[in-house]
Amino acid sequence: MSSSSGVNLENYLIPLEEIKRATENFSQQRCIGGGGFGAVYKGQLSERWQNRTAAIKQLGQDSHQGEREFRNELEMISKFHHENIISFIGYCDEGNEMIIVYEYAMNGSLDHHLQDPHKIRCITWTERLMICIGAAKGLSYLHSGLGEHNRVIHRDVKSANILLDNNLVAKVCDFGLSKNGPRNQPDTQLYTRVAGTQFYMDPTYHESRILRKESDVYSFGVVLFEILCGMLVYHEKRFGGDGKQFLMTSVRRYYKKEPHKVIDPHIMEQIDSGAFDAFKEIAYQCISFNSIERPTMEKVVERIEEALTIQTNKRSACTPEVRSWIESAIHKLKSSSSYEQRMGAYEMNLLAKRNNDNRVAIAYAGVIPLLKNLLKSPDSQEQAVTTLLILSSHDNNKFIIVSSGAVPGIIHVLREGNMAAREDAAATLFSLSLIDENKVTIGSAEAIPPLVLLLREGTQKGKRDATTALFNLCIYQGNTIRAVRAGVVPVLIELVREPQGVLKDELLGVLFVLSTHPEGILAIGKAEAVPVLVEVIGSGSLKLKETAATVLGKLCFGDQKYLVEAQELGVVEKLKDLMYHGTDRGKRIVGQLLEKMTI
Repeated sequence: MSSSSGVNLENYLIPLEEIKRATENFSQQRCIGGGGFGAVYKGQLSERWQNRTAAIKQLGQDSHQGEREFRNELEMISKFHHENIISFIGYCDEGNEMIIVYEYAMNGSLDHHLQDPHKIRCITWTERLMICIGAAKGLSYLHSGLGEHNRVIHRDVKSANILLDNNLVAKVCDFGLSKNGPRNQPDTQLYTRVAGTQFYMDPTYHESRILRKESDVYSFGVVLFEILCGMLVYHEKRFGGDGKQFLMTSVRRYYKKEPHKVIDPHIMEQIDSGAFDAFKEIAYQCISFNSIERPTMEKVVERIEEALTIQTNKRSACTPEVRSWIESAIHKLKSSSSYEQRMGAYEMNLLAKRNNDNRVAIAYAGVIPLLKNLLKSPDSQEQAVTTLLILSSHDNNKFIIVSSGAVPGIIHVLREGNMAAREDAAATLFSLSLIDENKVTIGSAEAIPPLVLLLREGTQKGKRDATTALFNLCIYQGNTIRAVRAGVVPVLIELVREPQGVLKDELLGVLFVLSTHPEGILAIGKAEAVPVLVEVIGSGSLKLKETAATVLGKLCFGDQKYLVEAQELGVVEKLKDLMYHGTDRGKRIVGQLLEKMTI
């Protein structure tokens, strides 16, 4: 028997007796997988077949694949020669048997890793990128036309059909549903019955029954997100504080504003932000509902290789000497001795201060979770939180710190630490809050009350750190309410009232943010803010005057009594002066206030 490509399949026949010997007569102990198609056995072939370890797929007599799929797979696999396509060893069709023999992939199928948290966490981000590149190269080979042969559309791309050898090299397998198409056409289209696996299937193909190579691209995009997220597409999981969702629902929901939410937390600290951006962009293009917008597999290979290059360059940015120091400090951080832990944190602190490359390398080395563990230790928490503060200056590290679960520990230091540690904890929370979605996480973890306490009793530095953190956090309205209820307004008013107060810009900035919420306005009024605001309008800098006028305007427009009080304190003349010297924005606000007062 010969294939259409001229391969003499008779040369690949393996006697049933040899198959039975290799599988110990298809014993259960040799079975390494199975499903609706039949079973897969691990077997050792004899010397005639170079004593190769093989995966022996026995299709069931009543399997859904049937003889047509068996012959189709033989036709396909016999002509493939590529590092990322599983190697064909032989077949057996004696009697009613339908058996295909492949090279054995020591690490099994990708889906087995994705469904086992212990297995998938052992595969690093860099290794995952290499797996993606390998599988993409295999599919690109199929789509490119196989030399003189036709283009092949796999039609069942999924993680179960990507095998991993002993070096985690990806091998595309299972061609029972694959289809040939003409190579000399740029857009191969085949009208066919719908086949494949539901969660991976291109919706365009499912609806139209028109099969294109772009259908494989869509399915591969799903696999890319499985690898990024560390889970199978048909499993449900909680992302952030939301209820359980299927993977692709979450991917489409969070892609634009919070894409990091779907990253497997086990690799979060390893991922460079540039590599992540390159990866997620090409992966998202793959799953476009518009097949025209999907990239070619060649382009997918190119973009993921770019992501790997970015990742590799970032990882190697620090010197071997620095890497050695990091490893030494990690050893101390893992010690049971509090002295060693403190010294390890101190050494990380010194390394992190040097440059941004060191900060990236420290995060990649997995140090952040170790520092998190020290935040509740009185002996080590100051060094730990100070190091986290330095590390947080790198945006990617902000994501890692939050995803590692360090925020509650930082807040613990803010409440219980010595003054220097509390100040650095506040500064760290400010740094983390520069990422918008972190504002919710930090506020929900009860950071506001201890920040208000630090604002009340801290040093000048502590007050500044608390003020900047509160300003940033309160941009999110949920935190505005938390701050008001934590009693921040009277503290702010008291500090603005101080004659030598050097933080008035920042303090009034917080008041302005609070005044955007009805509860904030109510609290500002109760704190007897009008005299303080009028005084600032008369004697502060131009920026201070305009901010104070804005807050006063919100009070006066809400309640006539504040308008009367401000007039009695002589605000009209001060406002007229500001009207003359102010900015366009300030003049608008002052004009509205004066108009209200003259009615």
